[in-house]
Amino acid sequence: MAGLEGWKLKEDKIKKYYKFADFAGALAFVNKVGEIAERMDHHPDIKLGWGYAKVKTTTHDRDGVTDFDIELARQVDAIAPTEGQEGGEAKAPDDPGVNVESPS
Repeated sequence: MAGLEGWKLKEDKIKKYYKFADFAGALAFVNKVGEIAERMDHHPDIKLGWGYAKVKTTTHDRDGVTDFDIELARQVDAIAPTEGQEGGEAKAPDDPGVNVESPS
């Protein structure tokens, strides 16, 4: 999982915890993750709460982590506020720096 900072492999999934200053910031992030997931046709499990979002992904029909999960994780990280910008505005999935195409 080179290049995926903060993602943890557990059993057949990769997961990451994101912190936000408030519920609204976490919700905005989750909605943007949903847009990416729809465009990729690869849908993670997301847990949303006050000031946090947890994202877990696996490829169910392959019983584990695949390139789709790795690419989804990269896309999610690309829209997440950076360290030190906790709760900052998440980047939009249509930001030129965010590629939302499915991996080849």
